[in-house]
Amino acid sequence: MYVALRIGAEEKEWSGVTETWIRDQLGRRRADGQNVCLQLIVRGGEINLMFSSPGCGGGGGGGRPLKPAESRILEIWNEMHLNTADFSSGNVFAMLRRVHQVVG
Repeated sequence: MYVALRIGAEEKEWSGVTETWIRDQLGRRRADGQNVCLQLIVRGGEINLMFSSPGCGGGGGGGRPLKPAESRILEIWNEMHLNTADFSSGNVFAMLRRVHQVVG
């Protein structure tokens, strides 16, 4: 299972992501006045998805119904407020831990 977090052009597999890295990435971009583009990528088994924060621009939707595990990941994404521009590094790190519990 591939689970990764991308912030701007920086992508890390979940096992290499720390809360400090997230905080630094978000802080640097926000200090520069940039919109923060955060993406969660999950691929493996029946899961194939990428969720993007509003700072990434563009539309959404993949054109197919979500599978149950994908729906649960979307619920977590929304519960952690990653569907808004106003999220914290703690929200991102907590989301990543919870997603890992879903995918194993």
